[in-house]
Amino acid sequence: MVEEVSIPALNITRSAELVQEQLGHRGIDKVGGKLWWQWRRDEAPPKAEWIEMRKDHQERQRTGDKGQRVMLYVHGGAYYFGSVDEHRYQMQRHARKLRARVLAPRYRLAPQFPFPCGLHDCLAAYLWLIEQQDPSTILLAGDSAGGGMVLSMLVILRDRGLPLPAGAVLISPWVDLTHSFPSVAGDG
Repeated sequence: MVEEVSIPALNITRSAELVQEQLGHRGIDKVGGKLWWQWRRDEAPPKAEWIEMRKDHQERQRTGDKGQRVMLYVHGGAYYFGSVDEHRYQMQRHARKLRARVLAPRYRLAPQFPFPCGLHDCLAAYLWLIEQQDPSTILLAGDSAGGGMVLSMLVILRDRGLPLPAGAVLISPWVDLTHSFPSVAGDG
C-alpha cells in the first residue's frame, strides 16, 4: 500500500526557520545565504510517501486507528543519488516486520540542491508527521547518508526543544563527511 502526500508550506517555512537558527549567521554565510536553498517551484512542494502492508492498512482503517508504530525513513545515497523508489523494498520489509507505517520523504539531492536542501525537506516531513502522530509513536531511521540526515535532524530537534521521536535506527550512518576518523584509512 503506497500513498503520496505533499508537505504543507507551513511545515516547510518552519523547517527553514529551524535550520537557520541551528546554523546561525556564520553557518548561513558558509552555505551561501538563507534564501537559495529554500527555493522550489511553486507547483513542486516536497513530497513523501506512506508505505504500509495492505493488511495492516485495512486493519487500521477498520479500527479507525492512526497507527501506534510509525517510521520516518530517510534513504541513503551519499546525498546525491538514491530515491524512495530505489529503497522501497527495504522500507516495505521494515513496515512488514514492525507492523508499522513508513513515511519516506522525497528530499532534494545534490549537486543541484546541496546542503542544507535535503535537511530542510526531511525536517519539514518530520514537522508535518508530528502534527499527525504523537512523537512517542515515531521512530526515525535511515541508512548511510540517510542515517547521517537522521542524526542531523535529531540534533536540531534536541537543540531547538522540539518533540523528540521514540527512537532512531541508524544503519551504517555516514556521519564523518570529512573522512577524518582513523577507520577510514586503516583498521582504527
